Amino acid sequence: MPGVIAGARKSLLIGLCGLAFVQSGIAVATALSVAAIAKALLTQTPLSEWAITIAALAVPFAAACRWAERVQAEKLGQSYVETIRKRFIRRALQTPATALAGRAHGAMMLRFTGDMGACESRRQIGPQKRSDFLI
Repeated sequence: MPGVIAGARKSLLIGLCGLAFVQSGIAVATALSVAAIAKALLTQTPLSEWAITIAALAVPFAAACRWAERVQAEKLGQSYVETIRKRFIRRALQTPATALAGRAHGAMMLRFTGDMGACESRRQIGPQKRSDFLI
């Protein structure tokens, strides 16, 4: 199997890690601003402008980060699957014709498409399971 951290995928993975840190910073800033707003409301003191601004801007910034994260993750997954497809095809083209002569073409195509479908399914399920693990 090809390495996840190879070529252009390395920068995509670093970008995903950066987005995770930005999202965690947004979450901390949101929590602090909500705490400041709640404290001001409970003690009936004036609301601080920074807390209101952070609370108002947190949602669009978090949404933009989630969108960018999904785009990056999709590019990373597609790059990985493309590498696997190229390896499969290269291997099939390097196989001698005598080794393929006794096999039915339909069975080989079915096997190839089944393997590629399984690879695509694993790619799609992967980030979901990783995020469930982190939560």
